[in-house]
Amino acid sequence: MTNLTSHLGEIDTVLDELFGKFSKIIKHITILEASSQLKLDPPKLGNSLFWMVEELRSTLWKAQ
Repeated sequence: MTNLTSHLGEIDTVLDELFGKFSKIIKHITILEASSQLKLDPPKLGNSLFWMVEELRSTLWKAQ
């Protein structure tokens, strides 16, 4: 048990990296699925989604 607790930081780092990669994969799949349903070019859809996120961040930042 002591050996496991000494490696918890490393395990946490590996899990963060793993979930970060899954998050990126899910994001790209979502963009591709949405673009195919809307018959849009994925880069254009991706850019508009990123623009929308930036607008939301900006609005939330101003509200604070």
